[in-house]
Amino acid sequence: MKILLINKFFYRRGGAEVVFFQTADLLRRAGHSVVEFSMQHPENEPSPYADLFVDSVDFPTLRGFGPMMREAVRAIYSRQAYRNLTELVRRERPDLAHLHNYYFHLTPAILYALRDAGVPVVHTLHDYHLACPNHGFYDYRRNAVCEDCPRHGFHRVLLNGCTKVGRLRSLVAYFEAVIYGALGTYRRLVHHYIAPSEFLRSKLSPHPVPPEKISVLPNTVEDFGDLGPAPSEGAFFYAGRLSHEKGLDLVLEVAHRLPQTHWRLAGSGPIEDELRRAIETRGLANITLLGHIEGEARRNEYRRASAVVLPSRCFENCPLTVLEAMSARRPTIGARLGGIAELVREGQTGWLFEPSSADDLERVVRAALAQRETASRIGESARQTFLNRYAPPIHLERLTALYEKVLGRKG
Repeated sequence: MKILLINKFFYRRGGAEVVFFQTADLLRRAGHSVVEFSMQHPENEPSPYADLFVDSVDFPTLRGFGPMMREAVRAIYSRQAYRNLTELVRRERPDLAHLHNYYFHLTPAILYALRDAGVPVVHTLHDYHLACPNHGFYDYRRNAVCEDCPRHGFHRVLLNGCTKVGRLRSLVAYFEAVIYGALGTYRRLVHHYIAPSEFLRSKLSPHPVPPEKISVLPNTVEDFGDLGPAPSEGAFFYAGRLSHEKGLDLVLEVAHRLPQTHWRLAGSGPIEDELRRAIETRGLANITLLGHIEGEARRNEYRRASAVVLPSRCFENCPLTVLEAMSARRPTIGARLGGIAELVREGQTGWLFEPSSADDLERVVRAALAQRETASRIGESARQTFLNRYAPPIHLERLTALYEKVLGRKG
């Protein structure tokens, strides 16, 4: 098959991009042809199709009413994306398009281009955008989970002003949601949706996505290999975005209460400087900020970890960190919230604690330290679970079967 993969970013910006590139790699290794469509950016990976990538825009850096209004219009419907994708499809003639994240940068204009060209569409959902205009069921002003829009209507994004980039972005998000909701664009022009977690599927189906149009297919990650039993030094590893919704204040509090433990945090984000100051002010010498790490450096962090921690306050989907931990034979300590609880099974792949509770996180950390043999057994169980359910060959088999189903249904 020739698959057209589409994502608005073409560099490893976040989890969606990791999945996007992983999918491309799996498909190519299986002998399929892959065509890419994305947005221009100085950090982009090389692509033979980059001449048709759309112009770059970075909404948080825009200044001035004129530029912001021009990009606001473009964020709802990009004529350039329609033209360029139409030309790419004419040139390459893909069998199927597999979309990842495209809202606001490539816009639903690409759905109309694919419809007009007769290309069937599969869309992997990495967030809750179809039901929540700010993507995450999270109010970034209050730093709390918020489900106002599906309960009361999309106008709540205007009242709450809850997108990350302020009121204008909230206005754009509102109009985008209302316009394409009224047109039925996401319901009519996508042949099938992939939800990486049952939790995400439950939030988007039966409304706005019909049940027959959505399947659960968890993410996959590169197999780190069995890294052996977890060390017993009480070293805990976090990998992800450094932002308020990730619950890292809980890590600081537990590290303060348990000075014999060691915490290594990998990633970057908007609160990195704030975290650094808090660590210094509180004298938390047992916390190390590693910055962004990949490859062998990341693998080595899993090797030295007793457990991985994921203390999110937001609705995670299918977090890659947990899959990496399972691959590496490491248990995960995760908040009992969203898709985390689907991967972190109590006593099987890790331990769960009550969201936003430093007391409960401390309880679980103490239990993990005290039960070395149990922790080792859970790590072995996590590794086996990864091999049986989430390994790349299993993911590829299920993905290509879904492609064939969509192509057969269209035919």
